[in-house]
Amino acid sequence: MASIERAYLWIGNEKSAQEKLNKTMQQNLNDLQTKHEEASRTLSDLDNSKKKLANENSDLSRQLEIGRASCRERV
Repeated sequence: MASIERAYLWIGNEKSAQEKLNKTMQQNLNDLQTKHEEASRTLSDLDNSKKKLANENSDLSRQLEIGRASCRERV
């Protein structure tokens, strides 16, 4: 009888330990998912900024060429 009680006690302790571990792992997963979402948003923001800067650079390069051409015509 004592061995059955010890087995039930061991099973109960193992169940509690596994539930605690599961809870910890679930929280870690949630934290990682949140960080992933934040990183994805940051990456998207940076990509949009890069595209905007590339467009501005293109516009400024065009304006510079127009200005240079205008200066050459005046000379």
